[in-house]
Amino acid sequence: MRVHAMAALVAAVAAVAACGGKAPARVRRPGTEYLAAIEFDGNKTISSEALLRGLALNRNLKAGRALDEYQLGIDVTRIEGAYKKRGFLSVVVSTSTETSGDATTLFFTIQEGPRATASVEITGLPPEVDPEEARALVKLEDGEPFMYAAFDEAKAPMLALVEDKGYAHAQLDASVIADRAKNTTTLRYWFDPGPKVLWGDVKIVGVEGPLADAARARLAFKPGDPYSTKAAAASQQAIYGMGRFKTVRVDVDRSSLATVVPVKVSLEESTRWEARGGIGAGIDTLTYQARLRASLTHVGWPTPLTTLGVEFRPAYTVLRDNCDFFEVWNCDYEPRIRLLGTATQQDLFRPEVKGELTGGLDYLTLEAYTQQGARLSLGIDTPIAASKRLQLHLGYLLAGYDFTDINALIGPTTAARLGIDHFERLGAFTETLALDFRDNPVSPRLGLYAELRLAQGGAFAGGAYHYTQVMPELRGYVPVGPLGVLAAHARLGMLLGDVPPTERFYSGGASSQRGFAERRLSPTVDGIDANGNPTSVVIGGGGLIETGVELRTRFSPFGIKAGGVVFLDGGDVTEDAYDLDPTDLHWAVGIGLRFYYLPIGPIRLEAAYRLNRTGPGEPAGGDRFNYLLSVGEAF
Repeated sequence: MRVHAMAALVAAVAAVAACGGKAPARVRRPGTEYLAAIEFDGNKTISSEALLRGLALNRNLKAGRALDEYQLGIDVTRIEGAYKKRGFLSVVVSTSTETSGDATTLFFTIQEGPRATASVEITGLPPEVDPEEARALVKLEDGEPFMYAAFDEAKAPMLALVEDKGYAHAQLDASVIADRAKNTTTLRYWFDPGPKVLWGDVKIVGVEGPLADAARARLAFKPGDPYSTKAAAASQQAIYGMGRFKTVRVDVDRSSLATVVPVKVSLEESTRWEARGGIGAGIDTLTYQARLRASLTHVGWPTPLTTLGVEFRPAYTVLRDNCDFFEVWNCDYEPRIRLLGTATQQDLFRPEVKGELTGGLDYLTLEAYTQQGARLSLGIDTPIAASKRLQLHLGYLLAGYDFTDINALIGPTTAARLGIDHFERLGAFTETLALDFRDNPVSPRLGLYAELRLAQGGAFAGGAYHYTQVMPELRGYVPVGPLGVLAAHARLGMLLGDVPPTERFYSGGASSQRGFAERRLSPTVDGIDANGNPTSVVIGGGGLIETGVELRTRFSPFGIKAGGVVFLDGGDVTEDAYDLDPTDLHWAVGIGLRFYYLPIGPIRLEAAYRLNRTGPGEPAGGDRFNYLLSVGEAF
C-alpha cells in the first residue's frame, strides 16, 4: 500500500508540474457549443490584439464557453467606442459567425470610415489666465485628427491653472461636440471661475511648539494672499523636505463659496530613531570594489530640530593584477575605512538655514601611501532666492593626517615634494554656490545645474598649507524626442599655491573619465618593480579637467526597465594647474546598459575605448579598454 500511495503521489506531482502548477482546464462535454476563435476584419487603426484584449467575450474564448449574445452586444459597443475616441465617428461594426461541429468562430467586420478633425474652444477664463497657456494644455492642434485622450487629459491641468490664479471654487464643463455630417469635433471647455479667493487662517495639528513653528515657516503663503494650488503643493513639499514628518497634508476647506478659505495642515512625526545599511560593489579593469555603509540617526534632541548621527563606511578595493576573481582574498588589497559623526540643526538663526557639524576618523590605503587621521568640518547652508534653486554653503575645515606605508617607487625627494614625509595640518574656509534648475536631481531629463566651489587655506585658518582651490562645474540636460535625453557636463579643478596631499586631484572611474579605471588618470611616479618590469604609481595633481556628453535612452524589453547609453568622455590631470591644456585631453568613447530598479539611480554596465594618448609615458599607457559596473548616473 505504501508503494502504491507513493506512486500516486509522484504521478499527481508530475501532473501538476506538467501544467505549470495551474489548475486543470475545464473539461467540456461533447455536444456543447463553445467559442473557438474571434477574428477581426477591416481594422487598420487598432490592432486585432488590442481589440481582443478589451472584449468581454475574450473570457469565454479562454474558458471554452459558448457565445453569449448579451456580451456580444456589449463588445460591439466597446469596439465602436474605441474607434469614436480616435475620431472615427461613422464607424460601423457588424458581426457574423461560422460553426463547425461544436466550435463557433466569431467575426467582427469593421468599417472605420473617415477620421474626424478637431478644434478647441475655451470660454469663461478669468482675466488672470493667459488663453494661450490654457490652449497649450490640449495636445492637439486645430485640424489634427481627434483623440479623446488628448481632450480628457487636458481637463485636470486646465482647471488647476484657473484655480492657481485664486479661483478656488472654479468649475469646468467639458464636452465634445461631434458633427458627423462635416466629420469634425469641437473640444469645448467652459469655465465658471466663481469669486476670487484669499488664503484664510492656518491651523497646524499633530505637532506643537518649535516643530509647528518650523512647519508654519515653510508655508509658501500667508493669510490674505491670493489662493494658489501651486503654493499649497510647494508648502507640502517644503515641510516634507524637513525630514521630520512621515505624513503631511495641506487641506483647504472649499465646501462653501466663501472668498476666504481656511487651511488645516495635518502632520505626523516620523520615528526618532533610524538605522540604515547598504552594500555596494564595482568592477573596472584594474580593481574589484566592495563598499558597506551603516548609519544610526536620532532626531529631536537636544532640540526638536536637531539630528544626531553616526556613520560607518568601510570599503575594500582588490587590485586585479595577476589576481583571479575566485581567489580575491589572497590578492593585494586597499582597505579604506571612515567613521563619521554628524550633528545637524535645522532653522539655525532663521528658517531654512541649516547648520552642520561633522567629525571623522579616516584610515585610507591608497596607491602611493596609507593616510590616517581625523577631520572636523563646520557648515551653514542657506537658500539665496525664494525659489530655493540657488543655495549657498559656507564652511570651515580642519584636518590632520599621517602618511605611512609609502610606495617603494616614491623616494625621499618625491615624498618631500608631495608633502607626505611629514604630518599634514590642513585648515581652510570653504564656500559653495549651487544653482539647480533640474526637473529631477536623481534622473534628470531637462534642466541645468551649476556649481562653484572655493576653498582658502592657510595659517589664518589654522593650517600649514597656503592655497586656493577653485572648482566650477556645469551640467545640462535636454530631451531629444524618442531618442531619450542628451546630457553634458564640464568640471574644472585648480589648486593655486601649495598643494596639500589629501586635496590632490585624481580622475577616472564611473563618474568621471570612464576610459580609465578609478583614480588612474593622474600624474605618476615611474620605476621598476622587484621582477624588473616597468611599473608606476599615481600621485594626483594640482589641475583637473573633466568633460563629457552622453545620450541616454530607455526601453522595456519583456517588461524589464532598462536603457542604453552612448558617451564621449574627456579629461586630464596635471601636476600643476597652469599646465592644463583643454585642447589636448584624454578622450574615450563608450556604450552601456542601464537597469532602473533602484531609487538612487540606475545600475550601470559600461565599456569604454580610449581614442588617444595611450603611448609610453601617458597615464595607463598601453591600456585602451575599460569596463565598469556601478550605480547612479554618471552626472
